[in-house]
Amino acid sequence: MSVNRRDYLANVRLLLGNKRLGWFGARGDDAHPLLELPNFVTCISLIAPMHAPGVTAEASLEEITHRRIDLDQYDFDSDASPGAVELRTVALRMLTGVDILVPYRPLQFFSLVMFPLGDSVRYFGNFHEHQVAFENKPWVESELRKLGVRMMPWAYFMPSEVNRAVEQLASGPVVVRRIRSSGGSGLRLVESEPEFRRLLAKADDLFVAVCPFFERAYPLNVGGCVFPDASVTLHTPSVQLIGVEGCTTRRFGYCGNDFAAASQLTAEMWDDLERQVRKIGGWLAGKGYVGAFGVDALSADEGVYVTEINPRFQGSSRISADIDRAQHRVDLYLAHLGSFLGLPNPGSLPLRELARSQTPSAQVYFHNLDAGPVRSGSHAPVGDSQFEWQLLPEPATSIDSGGILCRGVLRDIDHTGDWRERLLPKGLPLPEGRA
Repeated sequence: MSVNRRDYLANVRLLLGNKRLGWFGARGDDAHPLLELPNFVTCISLIAPMHAPGVTAEASLEEITHRRIDLDQYDFDSDASPGAVELRTVALRMLTGVDILVPYRPLQFFSLVMFPLGDSVRYFGNFHEHQVAFENKPWVESELRKLGVRMMPWAYFMPSEVNRAVEQLASGPVVVRRIRSSGGSGLRLVESEPEFRRLLAKADDLFVAVCPFFERAYPLNVGGCVFPDASVTLHTPSVQLIGVEGCTTRRFGYCGNDFAAASQLTAEMWDDLERQVRKIGGWLAGKGYVGAFGVDALSADEGVYVTEINPRFQGSSRISADIDRAQHRVDLYLAHLGSFLGLPNPGSLPLRELARSQTPSAQVYFHNLDAGPVRSGSHAPVGDSQFEWQLLPEPATSIDSGGILCRGVLRDIDHTGDWRERLLPKGLPLPEGRA
């Protein structure tokens, strides 16, 4: 039984009182759901600042450098450029003006600055040194298999084991993955032995993961929130858009989510995934994890396989919150706040019911397909009356190769796949030129 959203929001507001709330995220715009809280006053981001009324302090690496980086290739903690140094300096000054900080994902930067800030700032996230373990995919997979979670059948090989590794090609193409990857950037489809040998020869990890390529499978995603009592809320299941031509150059690049398509998949499949997500949430809680997370999976003929967990908010979190709010459900952001404020789990519908009842929507991320940076133009892309463009850069912003040009959102779409018909033919934003 789920709690009324209005009541849960009132309890969050009561516990927040007059405390000032800040956000540090990959995209400033992702903090949009926090605007319903008058406490939200500070927004720090890497790209796409939100520029919203009520947010009195904002800083973004994009505005400092006039450059939009490729989030899947960028590491803020290791960036020693003048722009990153300036953002850290500004962020530290802005953090002294908040009482609570909510991170999109933990960074080492927070581990370094939160203790000097003492008891003046509460941190509603998991510290980097703790959280980074959950990004070690081989460890996570081995731990979850012990609990009976059906993980993808990855096999691990050191570069010196190339002769044994190439035997995996006997049954068809394989996917090769690095130990850590983001947004599909660390995945490669390999179809021939010479290609496989070249890839292993250039590997800079201690080992690589190899898995059969599931050609006939649906990539799935679901959001969730872990509470200290090991219970989990579930949010907005979707079919993920992966490697969409015209949106990314990466074969497994993340391009968005089709929430309408979720209703076309079987209830039994969603039940299978829900059982595994709840096991994952319980395991995370047992390891001290609290707050928002996501699960990626594949629905194949053999069943539902979990591909990875995302120990953070996700690229779908903002639209997920919009969908939940439209149906008066507690969204992921409210649940995340509640999990740190000591509120009980508000409950959520089973995935099969969420998939059937949620507003049929879709979002598509468009990336710079050029081999080099491009400079954004001054015009907005074309769209119909139901179409909304988000994350548009300011004119003359340099967008790195692979960086996000914009995000297109369709709401109340007519049927699954409607996003493809209405976005791709006319929706591509044309850059002004090469930077």
